[in-house]
Amino acid sequence: MSTEGYTYGNISIPKKAGYLGVGMAASAVALVAAAITLILMFSGGVLYSMISLLLGITSVIVLQTGKSRGRSRPETWVGRYLFRKAKRKGATTYIAGPASTLPDSSYRAPGILASTQMRQYHDHYGRRFAFLWDPKAHTGTIFFGAEGGGTGLRDQDDIDGLVDGWAAYLRNIATTLDIVQVIVTTQSTRDPGMRLPAAVDTARHRSRVGQVPENATSTVDLIVDSLNKGVPRIEQRVMVTFSAAEIKDEGLKSRTPDELAADVSVIIPSLIEYLAGSGAGAVALLEPEDIIDQTYCAYNPSTALAVETARMTQTGTGLTWHDVGPSYATAHHDYYRHGSGFSRTLQAWKPPAGIFRENSLHALLQPDSVSEQKRVTLIYRPMSPEASAARVGAAVNNAQFEINQQGNAVTQAQLLKLQKARAAEAEQAKGAAVYRFSILITITVDDHEKLARAEAAARRACNTGVQLQIRDSFGNEDAAFALALGLGSIPSRHATIKPSVLEAL
Repeated sequence: MSTEGYTYGNISIPKKAGYLGVGMAASAVALVAAAITLILMFSGGVLYSMISLLLGITSVIVLQTGKSRGRSRPETWVGRYLFRKAKRKGATTYIAGPASTLPDSSYRAPGILASTQMRQYHDHYGRRFAFLWDPKAHTGTIFFGAEGGGTGLRDQDDIDGLVDGWAAYLRNIATTLDIVQVIVTTQSTRDPGMRLPAAVDTARHRSRVGQVPENATSTVDLIVDSLNKGVPRIEQRVMVTFSAAEIKDEGLKSRTPDELAADVSVIIPSLIEYLAGSGAGAVALLEPEDIIDQTYCAYNPSTALAVETARMTQTGTGLTWHDVGPSYATAHHDYYRHGSGFSRTLQAWKPPAGIFRENSLHALLQPDSVSEQKRVTLIYRPMSPEASAARVGAAVNNAQFEINQQGNAVTQAQLLKLQKARAAEAEQAKGAAVYRFSILITITVDDHEKLARAEAAARRACNTGVQLQIRDSFGNEDAAFALALGLGSIPSRHATIKPSVLEAL
């Protein structure tokens, strides 16, 4: 990660080079079609050879044209087919509670989160922490709350130091074998208005020695009332996902949830220390109740005030992990309805067109005036040193292969691609980590008619500071919503088309 010119990162889309500017998948189809055509032609089947040739040409045209926001035609067709199939089976509708088909009649989170289990453990300092176990993926996730101070009143050297701290954090994460994912979520919501009055009442109760003049009390009450209207609430969380699966090459055996949690508890203090040095500010371990209440409010936005009120009591909400889901939810092609909320999840599909700076996502992370909830989630998936070396080596070879085919007619974009690939190779050789990352933006409103306005606000924010290209999660709104919650789900495990196939397309 470079700080030259106050720009950061080396972002690119992995792609397998084909022939003459055609993608790898289209090139493979063309070669196979040509081989079949020649065989049929020499065997006397002129008609069949012409049919084979036409089919090959049509297939190449289909694969190379008609792309929309990074999706090829086959991707779009497959997505629409699978959504229609799920809708016919009733899999796009979720009903919880006594009227549901769930064996325990619970209100568990739907979809990809249905099998997860919330556990709690203690670290070496006796602090409780939430541990979300996924028995299908064999992973466990721990949660940290962060209160970063932002970049206000900081000079550039200080900001560069924070960026370096975050880069060091990611580099250290990549060297830990069993860490498979890091998620950073910034959520903005409408504050229910309970915290500020409660804080003032607590301060008065603790500090009052004598009688306070009535005019002073009324003035403070007036200020609290004026400041407490429509105030957004911003929360930041960092989630780290560990794998308990066996790693034969490294001699790591498969572990149970208890064994994994015991190993994780040892490194929690160092994770907190690294986070605090990366601009996360005050970092705290989150307990099961924190994650349960936050997830419940995400699926049931209208309960935010009741949850906030209950959390201020000694008994809390009393919710369990089997209560966090909505009583009713349905996935539509372009939005997700859950409880009282209507959500749409947008995903970044292309590297920023402009220069990426430390404040490029500032506008996106800020709350807007339309959404009841806005959640911006960055998912980092580290690659092992061996996989990183193979990845950057393949990127250089692909870029060089494209240039060699063009002869002297080399475009500026191809030269830039080769330059970035070589820069990544040089940085990886010095110990830099290669990460696959995703950006998900979930907007939640209380009325379906507001979705278009909320999406427009999000798109404007994505074009402020940096031109971040985003698209809708057509046909996968329910899964995208769950992934954007940052609860440890790994995107590649739920992908319709394998990443290697997407690179070829």
